[in-house]
Amino acid sequence: MDLQCADFVAIAMAGGLFSFEVKLTLNLKPVITKQPVSVSVTAGAKATFQVTATGASGYQWYYQKPGETVWNMVAVGGTSATYSLTTASRHNRYKYRCTITNSVGSVDSAVVTLTVK
Repeated sequence: MDLQCADFVAIAMAGGLFSFEVKLTLNLKPVITKQPVSVSVTAGAKATFQVTATGASGYQWYYQKPGETVWNMVAVGGTSATYSLTTASRHNRYKYRCTITNSVGSVDSAVVTLTVK
């Protein structure tokens, strides 16, 4: 459950009736509600990856080339919940993931694969 803010009223009796209101704010990391999925396209076609999250204030997509361990930041167009690119054969087997952030922390999406035929 993703609670950002909850209000409640407490009522107590101590020789009379009184009440007070307390506002409780819970700050939580983003929660991914829909992970991206792997995509298969022909060379020259557009590939699109999308992630859905609650409590998010920022997105950053990363890619990893086949056989490498380093994740590279997508510099152009990689800062929203959706990332699209026009593919080339060299993109075959690239892996993608998204880091979703807010003021509390971050969470990484599932890693997905782009297949270019």
